[in-house]
Amino acid sequence: MQIICISRYSYGYGKELAEELASALGYEHVSREELTDQAATQGIPVGKLETAILKQQLIKEDLSFEIERFKALITAEICDRAKRGGVVYHGRVGHKVLQGIPNVLRIRAIANEEERINRVIQ
Repeated sequence: MQIICISRYSYGYGKELAEELASALGYEHVSREELTDQAATQGIPVGKLETAILKQQLIKEDLSFEIERFKALITAEICDRAKRGGVVYHGRVGHKVLQGIPNVLRIRAIANEEERINRVIQ
């Protein structure tokens, strides 16, 4: 089971890197957006979770349960896909949900400041 997990700095080309790497290796590519859409269809209040986490709000018990459910869904989905021949994941939660999984290559994509500024302008 091969898993490559890519996170990025703001405007750091993480998506592009993940797509090209998956293509070059013949691995499946999966994004955070794809998995959050899947979680939402299963009734997980993804928007509420992300707002609470980003604002660093006090997390109530019911929301805490939903966070754990969300992490479990993402972990299971990435591992299931990896069993079929490898996966390249890009997104913000990969490093947290894959903590206990062996053989995960973690990459942080950071473009130089000038490139990031140009991407914001575009």
